[in-house]
Amino acid sequence: MTIKQCYWKNKLSITSAKSTKHEKTFDDFRRINIIKSWADELAQFKANKNIPHWSLIGHGILYLMNNPEEGETLSSLVAKHAKFNFVSVPKYEVKDALKNLIPKSIAPCIVYLEPGDWMVPTDTNKPEDELEKFQAELQEKIIGIDPNFPIIFTTTITKVDSIAKTFRRLGVFDRLFEMGEDSLEEKGHDFVQQIGFDLCDKSITEQLGKVGRLVDYQYDKPRDRGIVSIALKRIHKKLGRKLSFFDLINTSTNGDGECDAAAVSSKRHLETVATHEAGHVVAAIIDSAGTNIPEYASAFPGPNFTGVVVDSYSYMQDYLYNMSYRDYEHKIRVCLAGRIAEHLILGIDNITVNVAYKDLEGATNMCRNMFGFCGISSDMKNPNTISNNLAVVIDRSSTSEDAHIEKLCREYLKKQYDHVMNLFKLHRHLLVSVIDQLRSQRVLNQQELESIYRSCLNHKIDIAA
Repeated sequence: MTIKQCYWKNKLSITSAKSTKHEKTFDDFRRINIIKSWADELAQFKANKNIPHWSLIGHGILYLMNNPEEGETLSSLVAKHAKFNFVSVPKYEVKDALKNLIPKSIAPCIVYLEPGDWMVPTDTNKPEDELEKFQAELQEKIIGIDPNFPIIFTTTITKVDSIAKTFRRLGVFDRLFEMGEDSLEEKGHDFVQQIGFDLCDKSITEQLGKVGRLVDYQYDKPRDRGIVSIALKRIHKKLGRKLSFFDLINTSTNGDGECDAAAVSSKRHLETVATHEAGHVVAAIIDSAGTNIPEYASAFPGPNFTGVVVDSYSYMQDYLYNMSYRDYEHKIRVCLAGRIAEHLILGIDNITVNVAYKDLEGATNMCRNMFGFCGISSDMKNPNTISNNLAVVIDRSSTSEDAHIEKLCREYLKKQYDHVMNLFKLHRHLLVSVIDQLRSQRVLNQQELESIYRSCLNHKIDIAA
């Protein structure tokens, strides 16, 4: 055995179809039919030795998916199904591994290349760039694979332009499997499955969309979801009962650490956080006429905790794929509402700087999108002005266009600020009620927020002109 063969044999750990390290099956993945079909193609190819069909099967395969960590598992499953060998190359070893000749002895084989710097687009102004040279060598290697000794290269991308265009040439990574994005229900299902369905009550198992929304909002990385799921299992064991959705809320607001309840650094701090978050809550409810009652709101003052308000799952679903101008306007008003509540209740001198800045930054960015890229007028209620601000920003904006958009943003945000301030003056009793409850309970779920809202509907202060 040559040194180069030893490298592949020992360092990269070739596994046969019978001894793959992955225990998952195709059934663990949804919308996986395209991968199953490809696996069937490979199995037929190996059985019939249909050499002319080799180029159609694909020398290089790309998985387009949101979770790159699953690419290796999918490649392993395909190899197991087709009775191919399987090799996984860590991203930091790709360049070194490919410098060695790929021995025919590993064929038939699927080689998974962990995504990394080796695949990124190169600087065309530097033709002698080392990365570009490596990419050219890898292309030649993939194109030159002998069909009698089939070796298939696979990797994962999160977007099409995250891989160098030269790799998308015919005969290289010329087959793309679009895996799609999981729905909120699917994300919720996967998260609950990590915890264990038998450990959760109906408030979780029958509301997978809500769970998915929480997970998507708070824990977008697989590692974070894994840590939180373990924390929830410990909570289940400690409490000796099934987990509820409220347990998920508490964990998302407190974090996964086992510590005492967040300390109140001062009465003033708690008042500020509760007031700020109550502003977001009341604006969401009143501006949507009660259709966007947040899933939950929290107020945890301390060095690492501020507050969180999460939009209603059902409301969010309505605009998820088709956001209107009214939806944008609503989100901007909710963004501004925390600062406005502080202004009204605590006084202008006590408006927080850091938190209010983040909200204002979010509202400003949404304004820039509306006016700079969506062609939205600053006065959509006037038919004569609807077409006054058709989008002119295509790639990058000019100095004059930036000035124009900035002027529109300032005027629009001032208008929305005044609008929300008037709403709060009209519904001050509701605002104060939510503040009081957040101060005492720290966390309010959707049912509690709705109860407060309904109890204030007929209050004379809330209906006063």
